[in-house]
Amino acid sequence: MLKRLTLAFGSALLIACDASSDATTTARTTTVDSAGVRWRTIPSAEQVLDSVLTEVVRITPADSGVASFGALYHGNVATNDADRVYVFHNDDSRIVVFDDTGGALGAWGRRGAGPGEIGFGGDLSVGPDGAVWIFDYQQSAFVRFDTTGAPLPLLRLPDDSVGTSESPVRAVPGGLAFVSRTMEGDSIRRTLRFATERDTASLATQSELVKRDVAFPSCPMLRLSGLPPYFSPELSTARTPRGIAALRTAAWRVDWYEGARLVEVWTRDVPARTPDAALLEAEVDGTLTFQFGSNRCTVPAQEAGDVRGMAATVPALRRIAVAPDGTLWAERWEPTSATQRVDVLQPDGTLLGTIVGRGAPLGFLRNGRVLYADTDPDTEVQSLVVFSVRGATW
Repeated sequence: MLKRLTLAFGSALLIACDASSDATTTARTTTVDSAGVRWRTIPSAEQVLDSVLTEVVRITPADSGVASFGALYHGNVATNDADRVYVFHNDDSRIVVFDDTGGALGAWGRRGAGPGEIGFGGDLSVGPDGAVWIFDYQQSAFVRFDTTGAPLPLLRLPDDSVGTSESPVRAVPGGLAFVSRTMEGDSIRRTLRFATERDTASLATQSELVKRDVAFPSCPMLRLSGLPPYFSPELSTARTPRGIAALRTAAWRVDWYEGARLVEVWTRDVPARTPDAALLEAEVDGTLTFQFGSNRCTVPAQEAGDVRGMAATVPALRRIAVAPDGTLWAERWEPTSATQRVDVLQPDGTLLGTIVGRGAPLGFLRNGRVLYADTDPDTEVQSLVVFSVRGATW
């Protein structure tokens, strides 16, 4: 059944792409099995998917009260398989709950360190059993709620576990996925780990040189340490129906794990880009602003790149998301001020095409729907928007 539904999704989306492209008939994903790992090579030919997303619901935050929320980004929005939408409101340290029509159902948690309270939260996710998880960096533990909003016991990770918005801690099928970081001389070593109740396994590692002492002439009171060059690839993950998908290189490559076992590797040959000051300026929207205590200063992009350095190439992918049926949405790396693009691929690695103007979704709902954030250009207020995906069958 899954195979049949997947093919239906693919054929419907391909109808929407540019008919002038013959990529669908001349370029196909190739698959090779090696040592128990399935390697899929995605064709490099580009094909645009047009008219795939249709807006169906817009959830605009209230000025105050239970339906209010702030900034929307990857790591503070989550969904479950019953079409509930969860948004973490950073300012109030609470989780706002909506149904899929935008109706506010309540808010869970508050600022603090007691049961059901959140100090400094991030990495919002929903576990396989429907429990809602948010990592509290102040308590170094997960604050959890059951499906009714009742607090569950805190869950702590090993002492060397660290999560960030780029490499979050995730509740995934069978356990937890997280990234530990250690400094080794002049390099930082990141390790993707998978923890169960009985054991913690290391799945993949990534090492890169860092600059021990970073001082910007335009901001002499600020000194930073242990920073990698700009455009260095992060080790980041996404939950899948069966485990974890991971990014860990600058290339277009996605590693798929089931539990602690690597089962598939997807690669795609896309042109590499060399970073420069103009690209960094586009990424940071002009200048870098640093706030520390009551002090504030700005650093021009050219100066920041000269001092901290830049990686040899720009990462091909910025982030990934995986739909309930296993469809991969792989967001290509573009500066934050540029037009976003996301490659959409079937669970068997077939490239459906690229949606222009959107990145990876913030979440997925039943009946082939995805969540994105939209910003009002006049008020700069962000709304959460539900789109229907043409031809999707999850």
